[in-house]
Amino acid sequence: MDEKFDIDQLSSGEKAAVALLLPFVEGQAELLATPPEIQPGVVPLTMLLDEPEIHLHPLLQLQVLNYLRTLAKEDSAQFIIATQSPTLLDALEEDELYLVSPASLRPDNQLSRLTTSQERLETARSLTGSTHLLTRAKPIVFIEGETERQRITSDNQLVKLLLPELRSWAVVAGRSKNDVTTAVRQLRQEGIELPGSPVFGVVDRDTSSKTLEDHVVPWSVAMIENLLLEPEAIYDVLRPHGQVTGASSVSTVSTILGQVVEDQIENEIRIRVQRQLPIGRLEARPDRADALDEIASEQTAAWVEKLKRLDIPAMIAEERAKVESIRSSASELEHFHGKRVLRALHNALGVQNAGISHRAFALAIADRVAEGNRVKKLAGPAILKIKYYFPADLANLLRTAGLDPTTTEEVSKECTAHRTAWEAGQPDPSQRESIRARVF
Repeated sequence: MDEKFDIDQLSSGEKAAVALLLPFVEGQAELLATPPEIQPGVVPLTMLLDEPEIHLHPLLQLQVLNYLRTLAKEDSAQFIIATQSPTLLDALEEDELYLVSPASLRPDNQLSRLTTSQERLETARSLTGSTHLLTRAKPIVFIEGETERQRITSDNQLVKLLLPELRSWAVVAGRSKNDVTTAVRQLRQEGIELPGSPVFGVVDRDTSSKTLEDHVVPWSVAMIENLLLEPEAIYDVLRPHGQVTGASSVSTVSTILGQVVEDQIENEIRIRVQRQLPIGRLEARPDRADALDEIASEQTAAWVEKLKRLDIPAMIAEERAKVESIRSSASELEHFHGKRVLRALHNALGVQNAGISHRAFALAIADRVAEGNRVKKLAGPAILKIKYYFPADLANLLRTAGLDPTTTEEVSKECTAHRTAWEAGQPDPSQRESIRARVF
């Protein structure tokens, strides 16, 4: 282009882009003026760009990145970029994305590729929702629960309010227990390098006997909303609106909460049995589009046959006994379906009369109970298990390492003891560091 322009008329972003590439232009001009002896395959210029995204709109960031790629492919220069821009991180490909790991983890070489496979990189991005979560050297934790939707409070919002320590972690809502387990397994797969970023899942207290994977730990509550069921905090939220709600005192809130829980007993039994029933789903087949009624009849009959093979009355009796056991131990507020209890309480107290939505109600309570004794007691063990993970097979690995038998057996016993404490949600951080030093 022969068009001239006044640089003072450019926006701050355009000026930033010009300033960013000015050293390259000057270098190219110098090469044209005095061409050096350049060997084939040797790039004549290497540029280090620190946070090139400053003052640049996301679209302009991508345009600059594509321009740098073009120059690199032409062997005009190579560019090493240090960036904190989610836009750039999400646009980088697997052979362009390197992490600087903590020196304590990689003292010899802190630079490493996140992955050598574009497919694995895309998998990691889809699991976490953004590349920047993979580059922070902080725990990545998938939690079972609701994602952000209209009028629905996401569980990771509640978790970060209830447990401020998690605000610096990458917390990702994973919907179902299976979704969380699958996400943890995939992100921990071979080929994804996440130094300093341990990957864990946190799931609701399981009512089944299924064993969880080692890096998936449970809360000691049915779901995160159970942590909100504190009469004092609920009253504190509604105290300014006592005249238009049923929250006239802490004791009143406690009484209404108790009645709500009592009313949920049959629902609780039904939900627990429902979880064990096979899911019925009709699947249309394009090659039999003219026989949809017949297909529906066949598939329905197959599903009903599955139900008939179950002893549903026995299942109901078993779950009723479990619910009665929960009631006898007065632990309904921890083990009943927290989402249903909280929503029913919102209605029973007439909170809508104060113009407070269910979503705002949940968030306000979470802010009140954060780091309280009940939250620490119920959620603390799961957090400790993430912070102070201790491998299950370390003791056996030491025994097969061919080291001094006496010392090995002594250290292996300590490892077993620490693992037992970890499984109980009571790891000792100081002793863990001591045994870690001895092992390594």
